[in-house]
Amino acid sequence: KEIGANGEDIPKLVEKLRINVGERVGNFKSLTMEDAENIYHIACK
Repeated sequence: KEIGANGEDIPKLVEKLRINVGERVGNFKSLTMEDAENIYHIACK
């Protein structure tokens, strides 16, 4: 919400993340794109 995104934007956000970092993201704990999508959904609440 802080960046003006909503639930409809999540697929675009995940795709941009995939393009920028590949299929896995995170240094402390490796996250999948599904993990990232779930985090985006939680952030939109």
